[in-house]
Amino acid sequence: LEQRMGSGRHNQITVVFTYYNQPEMLAAQAATWEHYPICCRIVVVDDGSKEQIPALLPTAVVLRIDRDIPWNQDQARNLAMRETSGWCLLLDLDHVAPPSLIVALMKAKLDKKKWYQLPRKHDGQKLTSGPNIFLIHKEEFWRLGGYPPSKNYGSDRFFIQTRQKRGVYGVVLEVPPVEVALPSEITDAATKGLDRTLNPERLAEPIPFTWRRLQ
Repeated sequence: LEQRMGSGRHNQITVVFTYYNQPEMLAAQAATWEHYPICCRIVVVDDGSKEQIPALLPTAVVLRIDRDIPWNQDQARNLAMRETSGWCLLLDLDHVAPPSLIVALMKAKLDKKKWYQLPRKHDGQKLTSGPNIFLIHKEEFWRLGGYPPSKNYGSDRFFIQTRQKRGVYGVVLEVPPVEVALPSEITDAATKGLDRTLNPERLAEPIPFTWRRLQ
């Protein structure tokens, strides 16, 4: 895989995940990460799971939020983004990036002032681009202010609206697609049905939490 990248300058890629009570899906992800180029970083935030996240690759950065806050994935992403550098690929845990995609992103010609959407597929069938699956440079992420406070499932749309209001529109990159896993294949692939007891609502400020680094 390293030989396929060739020589010369490459984009620095950090893959960002949030995790919540999905050990089966996490195991499937970790099996893929072992084949990533060694220069690709992985940052995972355990968003207050009932049981602590299992050990991952020694090279991965793993953070754990100490409080189980319903629908806190946006602020978990903000926390993850503080541990990144360069270009950041933000994925849901049920979206698996094949190593060929990571290599393509490292070699792609990218504009720091833009954000990029990615093609997706399941079982060989093309899917529309997911709004919360995107590539963005860390500097641009924080220039846009990161994720606003919200407790609304799928609230990535608020971040997208922020980008679009500032004239920053995403384009779909011509790269290998992200593979989408479904609950019929991996029982904990989706998070929408997991136990989050409070009803979604907009918040004026994020709920405070503490966190620690596990590895």
